[in-house]
Amino acid sequence: MMLILHPRIGGKPTAAVIANGGWGLIGFGIAIAVLQAAAPRFGSAIALSLALATCIGWNLGLWWERAKEACAVSKPSFRSDAKHRTRNLEIPGLVLRTIPE
Repeated sequence: MMLILHPRIGGKPTAAVIANGGWGLIGFGIAIAVLQAAAPRFGSAIALSLALATCIGWNLGLWWERAKEACAVSKPSFRSDAKHRTRNLEIPGLVLRTIPE
């Protein structure tokens, strides 16, 4: 994959594809193992179907986990809350009374 993508799209995008594709390749490896184990017992059609279902299930699981992480709402930390509360604090004797943005 590197040999095909690198000359066409460059180094940084190729590195991003490889870095983000690792988890999907694990699912592909599991699907190949399922295919190898199921082919002698059930035949090629059922083994290929099981391997495809394994690969799809794995990738749907990855998608679900990333969607949950993206939707998670983080609470503001103590420091950001304190920063918000002290935003308009006036200190006697201070020349600069507002915080520049």
